[in-house]
Amino acid sequence: MSEGLSDEMARAWLRAELAGIAQVVLRSRAMILGPMVLGICAQYERMVNDDAQQGNWESLGYFLVDSIVGMLAAPSTAPVDSMDFNEGWARTAGRRVA
Repeated sequence: MSEGLSDEMARAWLRAELAGIAQVVLRSRAMILGPMVLGICAQYERMVNDDAQQGNWESLGYFLVDSIVGMLAAPSTAPVDSMDFNEGWARTAGRRVA
């Protein structure tokens, strides 16, 4: 076994971290993550390509993981029923909301 967390340990930790957050909130936040990660990676690659930034993808990866975990685990200040907007996003993307 490697020195890092196993997949099973990571899943157990994540479930515990997200236990108090409503599923609709998690689904809504998860829908934001794909475009966020893609946009950050594209911007970073552009800056590296333009010699405006020294490339260190490992550091960017750690930053993204921290940002994603923070975003998913943050307390929700809005009423849960206000999060139903995610159904429209899923329909436009051709996906079914569980």
